[in-house]
Amino acid sequence: MKKFKTWIWLGLLVLIATTSLTLDTYFQQRLDNIDLVHVLTNDDFITVDVIEILEESLVSDGFDGEVINISMVVAINSSQRRGEQLTLNIQVHDPEVEFYPIVAGDSLLVNVQNVQGENIYSVVTYQRERGLLLLFILFALSVIIIGRFKGLRALFALGFSIHIILRMLIPAILVYESIMLPAFLFSVYILVGSFIIIGGLTNKTFHAVFGSLFGLASSSLLALFFLQSLRMTGILNEQSFFLLNVAGIDIDLTGILFTSITVGSLGAIMDVSMSLASALEELNVKNPSIKEIVNSAFTISADMIATMTNTLILAYVGSSLGMLVLMAVYGQPSLFIFNSEFYAFEIMMGYIGTCAYRDWE
Repeated sequence: MKKFKTWIWLGLLVLIATTSLTLDTYFQQRLDNIDLVHVLTNDDFITVDVIEILEESLVSDGFDGEVINISMVVAINSSQRRGEQLTLNIQVHDPEVEFYPIVAGDSLLVNVQNVQGENIYSVVTYQRERGLLLLFILFALSVIIIGRFKGLRALFALGFSIHIILRMLIPAILVYESIMLPAFLFSVYILVGSFIIIGGLTNKTFHAVFGSLFGLASSSLLALFFLQSLRMTGILNEQSFFLLNVAGIDIDLTGILFTSITVGSLGAIMDVSMSLASALEELNVKNPSIKEIVNSAFTISADMIATMTNTLILAYVGSSLGMLVLMAVYGQPSLFIFNSEFYAFEIMMGYIGTCAYRDWE
Protein backbone atom coordinates (compact mmCIF):
# COMPACT_ATOMS: atom_id res chain seq x y z
CA MET A 1 0.00 0.00 0.00
CA LYS A 2 2.84 2.37 0.86
CA LYS A 3 4.57 1.70 -2.48
CA PHE A 4 1.28 2.27 -4.29
CA LYS A 5 0.85 5.68 -2.59
CA THR A 6 4.43 6.56 -3.46
CA TRP A 7 3.82 5.82 -7.14
CA ILE A 8 0.60 7.83 -7.08
CA TRP A 9 2.49 10.72 -5.45
CA LEU A 10 5.21 10.56 -8.11
CA GLY A 11 2.53 10.50 -10.79
CA LEU A 12 0.91 13.61 -9.30
CA LEU A 13 4.29 15.35 -9.25
CA VAL A 14 4.72 14.57 -12.95
CA LEU A 15 1.19 15.89 -13.59
CA ILE A 16 1.95 19.11 -11.66
CA ALA A 17 5.20 19.61 -13.59
CA THR A 18 3.50 18.94 -16.95
CA THR A 19 0.60 21.26 -16.14
CA SER A 20 2.95 24.02 -15.01
CA LEU A 21 5.08 23.79 -18.15
CA THR A 22 1.96 23.78 -20.35
CA LEU A 23 0.54 26.86 -18.62
CA ASP A 24 3.95 28.53 -18.76
CA THR A 25 4.14 28.02 -22.52
CA TYR A 26 0.56 29.23 -22.99
CA PHE A 27 1.02 32.49 -21.08
CA GLN A 28 4.39 33.24 -22.64
CA GLN A 29 2.82 32.85 -26.06
CA ARG A 30 0.01 35.18 -25.03
CA LEU A 31 2.58 37.72 -23.82
CA ASP A 32 4.35 37.57 -27.18
CA ASN A 33 1.16 38.94 -28.75
CA ILE A 34 1.23 42.00 -26.49
CA ASP A 35 3.36 44.99 -27.39
CA LEU A 36 5.20 45.40 -24.09
CA VAL A 37 7.56 48.33 -23.64
CA HIS A 38 10.89 47.03 -22.37
CA VAL A 39 13.00 50.16 -21.92
CA LEU A 40 16.06 48.30 -20.64
CA THR A 41 17.34 44.72 -20.83
CA ASN A 42 20.16 42.85 -19.08
CA ASP A 43 22.35 43.57 -22.12
CA ASP A 44 22.29 47.26 -21.16
CA PHE A 45 24.18 46.55 -17.92
CA ILE A 46 27.53 45.18 -16.83
CA THR A 47 28.88 44.34 -13.40
CA VAL A 48 32.34 45.56 -12.43
CA ASP A 49 34.79 45.24 -9.54
CA VAL A 50 36.61 48.37 -8.38
CA ILE A 51 40.35 47.75 -8.60
CA GLU A 52 41.71 51.18 -7.65
CA ILE A 53 40.47 54.66 -6.79
CA LEU A 54 42.65 57.03 -8.82
CA GLU A 55 41.26 60.32 -7.50
CA GLU A 56 38.46 61.63 -5.32
CA SER A 57 37.98 65.38 -5.17
CA LEU A 58 35.40 68.17 -4.92
CA VAL A 59 34.62 69.95 -8.19
CA SER A 60 32.16 72.62 -9.20
CA ASP A 61 28.74 71.48 -10.40
CA GLY A 62 28.39 74.60 -12.55
CA PHE A 63 25.64 76.07 -10.34
CA ASP A 64 27.63 77.59 -7.47
CA GLY A 65 27.78 74.19 -5.77
CA GLU A 66 30.18 71.28 -5.47
CA VAL A 67 30.02 67.58 -6.26
CA ILE A 68 32.32 64.67 -5.42
CA ASN A 69 34.23 63.53 -8.50
CA ILE A 70 35.58 59.97 -8.37
CA SER A 71 37.96 58.49 -10.92
CA MET A 72 38.49 54.74 -10.64
CA VAL A 73 39.79 51.67 -12.46
CA VAL A 74 37.32 48.79 -12.70
CA ALA A 75 37.39 45.27 -14.12
CA ILE A 76 34.32 43.92 -15.94
CA ASN A 77 33.14 40.59 -14.50
CA SER A 78 30.11 39.97 -16.72
CA SER A 79 29.17 39.69 -20.40
CA GLN A 80 31.58 38.90 -23.20
CA ARG A 81 33.96 41.62 -21.99
CA ARG A 82 34.85 39.78 -18.78
CA GLY A 83 38.32 40.76 -17.54
CA GLU A 84 38.48 44.02 -19.51
CA GLN A 85 39.55 47.06 -17.47
CA LEU A 86 37.99 50.52 -17.72
CA THR A 87 38.60 53.93 -16.20
CA LEU A 88 35.31 55.43 -15.00
CA ASN A 89 34.56 58.94 -13.79
CA ILE A 90 31.43 59.52 -11.76
CA GLN A 91 30.00 62.44 -9.83
CA VAL A 92 28.17 62.13 -6.52
CA HIS A 93 25.80 65.03 -5.85
CA ASP A 94 24.35 63.87 -2.52
CA PRO A 95 26.43 61.33 -0.54
CA GLU A 96 23.51 60.59 1.80
CA VAL A 97 21.25 59.16 -0.91
CA GLU A 98 23.65 58.09 -3.68
CA PHE A 99 26.14 55.22 -3.87
CA TYR A 100 28.91 56.56 -1.66
CA PRO A 101 31.57 55.85 -0.49
CA ILE A 102 33.13 53.70 -3.19
CA VAL A 103 36.34 51.87 -2.27
CA ALA A 104 38.61 49.31 -3.91
CA GLY A 105 36.98 45.89 -3.80
CA ASP A 106 33.41 47.18 -4.23
CA SER A 107 31.21 45.60 -6.91
CA LEU A 108 29.03 47.95 -8.94
CA LEU A 109 26.23 47.73 -11.50
CA VAL A 110 26.96 49.94 -14.50
CA ASN A 111 24.63 51.00 -17.31
CA VAL A 112 26.11 51.08 -20.82
CA GLN A 113 24.61 53.30 -23.52
CA ASN A 114 25.94 53.47 -27.03
CA VAL A 115 25.77 57.07 -28.29
CA GLN A 116 26.97 57.62 -31.85
CA GLY A 117 29.24 54.58 -31.68
CA GLU A 118 30.73 55.49 -28.28
CA ASN A 119 29.94 53.66 -25.05
CA ILE A 120 28.79 55.91 -22.20
CA TYR A 121 29.08 54.36 -18.72
CA SER A 122 27.09 55.37 -15.64
CA VAL A 123 27.10 53.68 -12.24
CA VAL A 124 23.60 52.63 -11.21
CA THR A 125 24.08 51.09 -7.76
CA TYR A 126 26.09 48.61 -5.75
CA GLN A 127 26.00 45.00 -6.94
CA ARG A 128 23.89 43.07 -4.43
CA GLU A 129 23.14 39.80 -6.21
CA ARG A 130 26.17 38.05 -4.69
CA GLY A 131 24.99 38.86 -1.18
CA LEU A 132 21.48 37.72 -2.05
CA LEU A 133 22.87 34.47 -3.46
CA LEU A 134 24.81 33.86 -0.25
CA LEU A 135 21.67 34.57 1.78
CA PHE A 136 19.68 32.09 -0.31
CA ILE A 137 22.36 29.42 0.13
CA LEU A 138 22.30 29.89 3.90
CA PHE A 139 18.50 29.76 3.85
CA ALA A 140 18.44 26.59 1.74
CA LEU A 141 21.06 24.88 3.92
CA SER A 142 19.16 25.70 7.11
CA VAL A 143 15.93 24.35 5.62
CA ILE A 144 17.60 21.12 4.46
CA ILE A 145 19.58 20.60 7.69
CA ILE A 146 16.52 21.03 9.89
CA GLY A 147 13.90 19.51 7.60
CA ARG A 148 16.12 16.94 5.84
CA PHE A 149 14.22 15.35 2.92
CA LYS A 150 11.04 17.23 3.77
CA GLY A 151 13.08 20.45 3.84
CA LEU A 152 14.30 19.67 0.32
CA ARG A 153 10.71 19.15 -0.77
CA ALA A 154 9.82 22.48 0.85
CA LEU A 155 12.40 24.20 -1.37
CA PHE A 156 10.85 22.58 -4.45
CA ALA A 157 7.43 23.79 -3.28
CA LEU A 158 8.85 27.30 -2.87
CA GLY A 159 10.25 27.20 -6.39
CA PHE A 160 6.89 25.92 -7.64
CA SER A 161 5.04 28.85 -6.01
CA ILE A 162 7.49 31.44 -7.33
CA HIS A 163 7.24 29.93 -10.81
CA ILE A 164 3.44 30.15 -10.77
CA ILE A 165 3.50 33.78 -9.63
CA LEU A 166 6.19 35.06 -11.99
CA ARG A 167 5.44 33.01 -15.09
CA MET A 168 1.66 32.64 -14.91
CA LEU A 169 -0.07 34.95 -12.43
CA ILE A 170 1.67 38.15 -13.50
CA PRO A 171 1.25 37.40 -17.24
CA ALA A 172 -2.43 36.63 -16.53
CA ILE A 173 -2.81 40.15 -15.11
CA LEU A 174 -1.60 41.52 -18.43
CA VAL A 175 -3.63 39.12 -20.56
CA TYR A 176 -7.09 39.04 -18.91
CA GLU A 177 -9.41 41.99 -18.48
CA SER A 178 -10.54 40.62 -15.11
CA ILE A 179 -7.93 38.84 -12.97
CA MET A 180 -10.01 37.87 -9.94
CA LEU A 181 -11.06 34.37 -11.02
CA PRO A 182 -7.63 33.45 -12.49
CA ALA A 183 -5.97 34.77 -9.32
CA PHE A 184 -8.19 32.60 -7.13
CA LEU A 185 -7.59 29.52 -9.31
CA PHE A 186 -3.83 30.08 -9.29
CA SER A 187 -3.94 30.43 -5.50
CA VAL A 188 -5.76 27.09 -5.29
CA TYR A 189 -3.17 25.56 -7.64
CA ILE A 190 -0.31 26.86 -5.49
CA LEU A 191 -2.03 25.60 -2.34
CA VAL A 192 -2.80 22.08 -3.58
CA GLY A 193 0.46 21.65 -5.50
CA SER A 194 2.63 22.82 -2.61
CA PHE A 195 0.93 20.52 -0.12
CA ILE A 196 1.26 17.52 -2.45
CA ILE A 197 4.96 18.25 -2.98
CA ILE A 198 5.63 18.71 0.74
CA GLY A 199 3.29 16.26 2.44
CA GLY A 200 2.64 13.55 -0.13
CA LEU A 201 -0.59 11.55 -0.05
CA THR A 202 -1.43 11.41 3.64
CA ASN A 203 -4.43 12.17 5.81
CA LYS A 204 -2.48 15.12 7.18
CA THR A 205 -2.10 16.59 3.69
CA PHE A 206 -5.77 16.02 2.91
CA HIS A 207 -6.91 17.79 6.09
CA ALA A 208 -4.45 20.65 5.54
CA VAL A 209 -5.65 21.14 1.95
CA PHE A 210 -9.30 21.07 3.00
CA GLY A 211 -8.78 23.59 5.79
CA SER A 212 -6.63 25.85 3.63
CA LEU A 213 -9.23 25.88 0.85
CA PHE A 214 -11.83 27.00 3.37
CA GLY A 215 -9.54 29.77 4.61
CA LEU A 216 -8.68 30.86 1.07
CA ALA A 217 -12.36 30.97 0.13
CA SER A 218 -13.08 33.06 3.24
CA SER A 219 -10.33 35.57 2.45
CA SER A 220 -11.48 35.82 -1.17
CA LEU A 221 -15.11 36.47 -0.20
CA LEU A 222 -14.05 39.05 2.38
CA ALA A 223 -11.82 40.73 -0.20
CA LEU A 224 -14.63 40.88 -2.75
CA PHE A 225 -17.06 42.30 -0.22
CA PHE A 226 -14.81 44.98 1.23
CA LEU A 227 -13.26 46.00 -2.09
CA GLN A 228 -16.81 46.71 -3.24
CA SER A 229 -18.15 48.24 -0.02
CA LEU A 230 -15.09 50.48 0.48
CA ARG A 231 -15.21 51.44 -3.22
CA MET A 232 -11.60 50.60 -3.92
CA THR A 233 -10.43 51.73 -7.36
CA GLY A 234 -6.94 50.22 -7.22
CA ILE A 235 -5.23 53.60 -7.63
CA LEU A 236 -3.05 53.61 -4.53
CA ASN A 237 0.30 55.10 -5.56
CA GLU A 238 2.38 56.21 -8.53
CA GLN A 239 2.83 52.59 -9.71
CA SER A 240 -0.95 52.38 -10.08
CA PHE A 241 -0.95 55.44 -12.35
CA PHE A 242 1.83 53.91 -14.46
CA LEU A 243 -0.20 50.69 -14.87
CA LEU A 244 -3.33 52.68 -15.65
CA ASN A 245 -1.57 54.45 -18.52
CA VAL A 246 0.17 51.46 -20.14
CA ALA A 247 -0.65 51.78 -23.82
CA GLY A 248 -2.63 48.95 -25.38
CA ILE A 249 -3.22 46.99 -22.13
CA ASP A 250 -6.32 47.20 -19.96
CA ILE A 251 -5.07 46.25 -16.49
CA ASP A 252 -7.59 45.37 -13.78
CA LEU A 253 -6.32 47.50 -10.88
CA THR A 254 -9.04 46.35 -8.48
CA GLY A 255 -8.20 42.79 -9.45
CA ILE A 256 -4.59 43.43 -8.47
CA LEU A 257 -5.80 44.45 -5.00
CA PHE A 258 -7.83 41.24 -4.80
CA THR A 259 -4.81 39.21 -5.90
CA SER A 260 -2.59 40.93 -3.31
CA ILE A 261 -5.00 39.95 -0.55
CA THR A 262 -5.50 36.33 -1.61
CA VAL A 263 -1.82 35.62 -2.27
CA GLY A 264 -0.78 37.55 0.85
CA SER A 265 -3.11 35.55 3.09
CA LEU A 266 -2.32 32.24 1.38
CA GLY A 267 1.04 31.79 3.10
CA ALA A 268 -0.37 32.27 6.60
CA ILE A 269 -3.33 30.00 5.88
CA MET A 270 -1.09 27.19 4.61
CA ASP A 271 1.30 27.59 7.53
CA VAL A 272 -1.43 27.32 10.12
CA SER A 273 -3.34 24.51 8.44
CA MET A 274 -0.30 22.25 8.10
CA SER A 275 0.89 23.06 11.63
CA LEU A 276 -2.48 22.14 13.15
CA ALA A 277 -2.93 19.08 10.95
CA SER A 278 0.56 17.87 11.88
CA ALA A 279 -0.08 18.38 15.59
CA LEU A 280 -3.37 16.47 15.45
CA GLU A 281 -1.74 13.70 13.43
CA GLU A 282 0.83 13.24 16.18
CA LEU A 283 -1.94 13.16 18.78
CA ASN A 284 -3.85 10.57 16.78
CA VAL A 285 -0.86 8.23 16.93
CA LYS A 286 -1.42 7.98 20.70
CA ASN A 287 -4.93 6.57 19.98
CA PRO A 288 -6.96 9.07 22.03
CA SER A 289 -10.72 9.31 21.75
CA ILE A 290 -12.42 11.56 19.19
CA LYS A 291 -13.51 13.86 22.01
CA GLU A 292 -9.93 14.23 23.23
CA ILE A 293 -8.69 15.00 19.71
CA VAL A 294 -11.38 17.68 19.24
CA ASN A 295 -10.59 19.25 22.61
CA SER A 296 -6.87 19.25 21.78
CA ALA A 297 -7.63 20.85 18.40
CA PHE A 298 -9.53 23.70 20.07
CA THR A 299 -6.73 24.20 22.63
CA ILE A 300 -4.02 24.28 19.97
CA SER A 301 -6.13 26.56 17.77
CA ALA A 302 -6.68 29.02 20.62
CA ASP A 303 -2.94 29.30 21.22
CA MET A 304 -2.24 29.70 17.51
CA ILE A 305 -4.89 32.40 17.17
CA ALA A 306 -3.39 34.32 20.09
CA THR A 307 0.06 34.42 18.50
CA MET A 308 -0.69 34.39 14.77
CA THR A 309 -3.08 37.34 14.96
CA ASN A 310 -0.27 39.44 16.36
CA THR A 311 2.24 37.96 13.92
CA LEU A 312 0.21 38.80 10.82
CA ILE A 313 -0.50 42.38 11.84
CA LEU A 314 3.17 42.90 12.75
CA ALA A 315 4.22 41.48 9.37
CA TYR A 316 2.05 44.02 7.52
CA VAL A 317 3.25 46.82 9.82
CA GLY A 318 6.86 45.85 9.11
CA SER A 319 6.30 46.03 5.36
CA SER A 320 4.64 49.45 5.73
CA LEU A 321 7.00 50.97 8.25
CA GLY A 322 8.16 53.69 5.86
CA MET A 323 4.54 54.73 5.37
CA LEU A 324 4.02 54.92 9.15
CA VAL A 325 7.12 57.08 9.61
CA LEU A 326 5.90 59.38 6.83
CA MET A 327 2.56 59.68 8.61
CA ALA A 328 4.35 60.67 11.81
CA VAL A 329 6.53 63.25 10.01
CA TYR A 330 3.64 65.03 8.32
CA GLY A 331 1.16 64.50 11.15
CA GLN A 332 -1.63 63.27 8.94
CA PRO A 333 -5.00 63.39 10.75
CA SER A 334 -6.82 60.16 11.54
CA LEU A 335 -9.82 61.34 9.51
CA PHE A 336 -7.63 61.37 6.40
CA ILE A 337 -5.79 58.13 7.23
CA PHE A 338 -8.89 55.97 7.65
CA ASN A 339 -10.55 57.37 4.52
CA SER A 340 -7.53 57.35 2.21
CA GLU A 341 -7.64 54.42 -0.23
CA PHE A 342 -3.95 53.65 0.24
CA TYR A 343 -4.10 53.44 4.03
CA ALA A 344 -7.51 51.72 3.99
CA PHE A 345 -6.17 48.97 1.74
CA GLU A 346 -3.13 48.36 3.95
CA ILE A 347 -5.39 48.03 7.00
CA MET A 348 -7.82 45.83 5.06
CA MET A 349 -5.04 43.46 3.98
CA GLY A 350 -3.94 42.93 7.56
CA TYR A 351 -7.39 42.24 8.91
CA ILE A 352 -8.59 40.03 6.06
CA GLY A 353 -5.44 37.91 6.30
CA THR A 354 -6.04 37.50 10.01
CA CYS A 355 -9.77 36.81 9.58
CA ALA A 356 -9.08 34.14 6.94
CA TYR A 357 -6.72 32.43 9.36
CA ARG A 358 -9.26 32.60 12.19
CA ASP A 359 -12.04 31.33 9.92
CA TRP A 360 -9.97 28.25 9.17
CA GLU A 361 -9.53 27.61 12.88
